[in-house]
Amino acid sequence: MNRLADAVLVLHAALVVFIVGGLLAIWLGAASDWRWVRGRAFRGLHLAAIGVVALLALLGIACPLTVLEDTLRHDAGATQGFVQRWVGRLLYYELPAWVFTVAYVAFAALVALTWRLVPPGRNAMCKTPPADVFSQGNAFREVIMKSEGSNGNLRAFVQTAERAGGFVWVITLVDFDAKNVRRALVSDDSFSTAAAARDAGEARLAGMSEDG
Repeated sequence: MNRLADAVLVLHAALVVFIVGGLLAIWLGAASDWRWVRGRAFRGLHLAAIGVVALLALLGIACPLTVLEDTLRHDAGATQGFVQRWVGRLLYYELPAWVFTVAYVAFAALVALTWRLVPPGRNAMCKTPPADVFSQGNAFREVIMKSEGSNGNLRAFVQTAERAGGFVWVITLVDFDAKNVRRALVSDDSFSTAAAARDAGEARLAGMSEDG
């Protein structure tokens, strides 16, 4: 029974590492173009895990893993072992219950906010922004392309998309007067990171602009 209780304790600790470490990994991965941190399965499981923890705390329900561990140790009637002693010290603290409730709810809110700021999805890093993003000038580098019928409102921007395990650049030409897409050009070559694809696309776009 004591070994089984230790296994439950290790599982409990692993869950804590997954919740806390998962959030850190998401933000680090967003900055480093790690595609796996945007996987829907991982993100959904991560949000669900902290959501359940926060909900149990709000309802005043004890953690099932803690209850199970206590039950197993009581039935075993054994003294503390190595795993219980050291992992338990890292996992459990003597604080008022409301402190944990506030911490769990705040962390859950942070994870939910992260879902919005670093959204999951295969092409989440390269969503096509709405037209008003261009007017604000805060999302993509714009290159104004002169065209006889566009009155200077024909603009091109670079995006990246995933393809066959790599990334490609996508150059889209938008006519803001006509409010339609004139042309989209996709690279033949694949790149290892979204940043490399974006740089190559911007270089290609700059060359096209100079040729024009």
